[in-house]
Amino acid sequence: MHTVYKYEIDPYIPAIKMPKDAKILTAAFQGDSFCVWAEVYTENELEERNIHSFGTGHEMPYEMGVDFKYIATGFMHNGLVFHAYERLGL
Repeated sequence: MHTVYKYEIDPYIPAIKMPKDAKILTAAFQGDSFCVWAEVYTENELEERNIHSFGTGHEMPYEMGVDFKYIATGFMHNGLVFHAYERLGL
């Protein structure tokens, strides 16, 4: 089945299992949870994707050969702002 799924971003555990070749669409807050939405084919085998969230002004790690691809920015109701990135090149 071809559909859109939602995955909650855990700031401490960035690994998210989603069907292979999932197309990440966006990230946003839903209530107090920072989530990412992806277009998936549910029959595809699962693979691990690494989705990180960084608060505005927080350091982003740098490692040779590792890139971060921007997904979206989420705004909390209390004024805090977080940015979602997928870690590539692992």
